Amino acid sequence: MSKTLTTLDALESAGLIAPSPALQAVAERYAIALTPAMRAQIAHQDDAIARQFLPRLEELDSQPHESADPIGDHPHS
Repeated sequence: MSKTLTTLDALESAGLIAPSPALQAVAERYAIALTPAMRAQIAHQDDAIARQFLPRLEELDSQPHESADPIGDHPHS
């Protein structure tokens, strides 16, 4: 039975990402959870499904016009 991949090491072992210590910062900020069903949909590291589920350094970039709370739920939590 396949398991949900939840760590950088698991993604590396599955051949989905290259070893990159820099990705640790992304993993610390955002949870990793790639189910077997989603894994089966990934054709290559840069396809549309992969870009939604695999950590990328670009996730750490933010622009001045971006909101830290884009849907406005922070005041209600």
